[in-house]
Amino acid sequence: MINTAIPSLLPIDAGTTAKSTGFTLHSNQPTTALHEELSLQLEQMARQLKRNAIHFSTSLGNDRAVVEDAEVKIEKNYDVLQGQRMKLRDRTSGGWKNTCLVVGIVVVVLVGFLLVVMIIRVT
Repeated sequence: MINTAIPSLLPIDAGTTAKSTGFTLHSNQPTTALHEELSLQLEQMARQLKRNAIHFSTSLGNDRAVVEDAEVKIEKNYDVLQGQRMKLRDRTSGGWKNTCLVVGIVVVVLVGFLLVVMIIRVT
C-alpha cells in the first residue's frame, strides 16, 4: 500500500506547531511536561482537523453550486433539443412530400411527352 499525502488538505499552521514531533519516554522527563507536549500536539491536530473540515465543507458548497448550474444548463439544452427534434421531424416529413410531388410531376410530364410523341407518329 502506497502512503501518499492528500494535496487538497490545507498546510499545517506554522504558528501552532509543537516543539517536537517524536516522543521518547525518559526517566528524567517529568510526566507533566510530556502531558503538556502531548496536549499541545492534540490541540494543533484538532485545529488542523477543524481547518480541513471547514475547507472541505466550502469546497463541497462550491461544487454543489457548479453541479446545480450544470444541471440547469443541461435541462435547458434538453428542452431546446426536444423542440429542434420536432422541427426536424416536420421538415423531414415535408421533404418526403416534396420529393414525392416532384417525382409525380416528372412521371406525369414523361407520360404526357410519350402520348404527344405517339399522337404525332400516328397522325
